[in-house]
Amino acid sequence: MSGIFGFIGRGNAFVEVRSGLESLSHRGQESWGIVSGTRETSFAEVRRRGSIFLSLPDRLHFGSVAIGHVRYPTAGEASERNAQPIVGTFRKEKVALVHNGHIPRYRHLMEEMGGLFQTETDTEIILHLIARSEGESFEEKVANALAKLGRDSAFSLIILRKGRLIAARDPYGFRPLSLARRGEEDDYEWAIASETCAFRNQFEFIGDVEPGQMVVIDRDRLETRPFASPNPRPCILECMDYASPASNVFSRNVYEFREQAGALLAEGENEKADTIIPIPRAAVPAALGFHSATAIPFREAVTTVGEIGRIFIISKEKDRKGVNLPGRPAFYIDEQNILFHQGAQTLFSQVATIPALLNRPLHIASGDDLLSFLFGPISGFAHQIGDFPKTCGKLMLILSQPGAVLDHLR
Repeated sequence: MSGIFGFIGRGNAFVEVRSGLESLSHRGQESWGIVSGTRETSFAEVRRRGSIFLSLPDRLHFGSVAIGHVRYPTAGEASERNAQPIVGTFRKEKVALVHNGHIPRYRHLMEEMGGLFQTETDTEIILHLIARSEGESFEEKVANALAKLGRDSAFSLIILRKGRLIAARDPYGFRPLSLARRGEEDDYEWAIASETCAFRNQFEFIGDVEPGQMVVIDRDRLETRPFASPNPRPCILECMDYASPASNVFSRNVYEFREQAGALLAEGENEKADTIIPIPRAAVPAALGFHSATAIPFREAVTTVGEIGRIFIISKEKDRKGVNLPGRPAFYIDEQNILFHQGAQTLFSQVATIPALLNRPLHIASGDDLLSFLFGPISGFAHQIGDFPKTCGKLMLILSQPGAVLDHLR
């Protein structure tokens, strides 16, 4: 999971892209970068480690077209070297690429291709595939390269070349990618983003880049073409956890999706409780849905202080643990489950996501590391948790298949 944004228009593209990336900061905080086109063949590049809110570029960059990226690493260490956009050269012309997704075979492809790689990321593989693919035009080479990635890769990407943007999604549409515009007909400015919450400053959402589709945009036109047959299999975690509640992804409002998931969770609920307590922040809409369905009082007893970022997307375990407060009673919380609690007479754990591993590219724990997947029955799950807490009632699983909730809530 990362966040990508592209802009082409009359305004300062660097400023537009930075604004969009700030709205996508919940998708990545290890590094960020922007490449803007100052002329057709000239780029201005900025890359920094850490959150986009923690550093400013040394100077303001100009240009009418730009792409940017906030990174959660799925391949390669968190470093400025691996920060995107990735820039390469194609027939003496610079090409920049940002990518949200995961290519599981990237190390094998690196060995197969040979040559020198400037980063450790799977994103760079895409540039090499484009350079080696057949096609009379650059767009044809891109289409052929994306088709070669096969059906075991997940990618939503934006390419910048010669003052033009190319956006594409894998045939499964695993990660979201949306389009927006502003202005008058024949004089539109365009934006491309991982989520619709990034479309600010009078941008109007016009639709998604479809699975298996490539969109080519310059100042005068928007052109679409397929590069593979679509077989939509969107990632449910986007709706349940990754995306902002202010976004629409996969043609669904994220907040309403989570609220409905909470209401589904309440169906057939027999346990009695005095209050419903959400764990910030993704669980709040689901808790409200549970509250609406059961009339049990809702209380925000666990809160966050200020903008602390997302612990879930910190890439190293030692850094995630560094968020704890030693010597104090505390919740250890991730965004899918509470691991222990303090002070409640009885705790009924309700998890509004599914325990199944997805059979699509996703940089996440294996089955051996996911308790709800490994143990399945509630008794096994409670036994594995041990004394935290002994009174754990049950874990209710909404549905057993990754796509089922999406279908149920259409």
